[in-house]
Amino acid sequence: MADWLNEQSTLPVRVAREGDRPEPGCVLLAVTNDHLHFCGSGKRLGYTKEPLATPYRPSIDVFFQSVVARWSGNAVGVLLTGMGRDGAAGLAAMRAKGYHTIAQDEATCAVYGGMPKAAAALNAAVAILPLPNIANAVQKGLHRRANEALELDSEQDSVMEHRNADPLAERARHEQAGPESRPESLAGGPLDAAKEERSAADLLADAHVPSAAESSVMVLLVDGMRSLKDALAMNE
Repeated sequence: MADWLNEQSTLPVRVAREGDRPEPGCVLLAVTNDHLHFCGSGKRLGYTKEPLATPYRPSIDVFFQSVVARWSGNAVGVLLTGMGRDGAAGLAAMRAKGYHTIAQDEATCAVYGGMPKAAAALNAAVAILPLPNIANAVQKGLHRRANEALELDSEQDSVMEHRNADPLAERARHEQAGPESRPESLAGGPLDAAKEERSAADLLADAHVPSAAESSVMVLLVDGMRSLKDALAMNE
């Protein structure tokens, strides 16, 4: 299957091997009855027999959950046509962490009553799209996350610059300008370091956005060779 997909796509497609690292522009395909997952520190891929009870092998849910638990880079989760419910819960977990998630719409699905419908029922997909629109949406999703990471880094820098400012110099500057211009922390006394710590924590608590310098990976797992072929062809 990997060889056939490689012939259909402008992107290289190969089987994922134990210890592989995701590489830009390379499509990795899960094989064997074990589950593909990010293992250890989250930088390498591996195979695991656990969980044994899941009826789907290899399981998309297991892989998506490992992205949520261990992968520190950028990601987009995509669920295309297929039978069963595998991938829906994992896609929901990815969305909950802030990743962009996509499911194929009913009109272009060969089998909608399974995976994409289950994802829609869980509100797991940020976007539900026809197959021809998914490749562009993946690219936009990755770019948006990268931009959010840059904005977050900029806000962190601003917080650190404010935290490192000289409180006495700040007080003198605002006293020269008059009491109306004083921020609350200066008007009432010394800068409240604990309050600043809370502000920084509030800023970062729900962001879950990795550094833009880290690697990116597109997560594209499907059941149905025709859909995968068509999705890859969108990159041509």
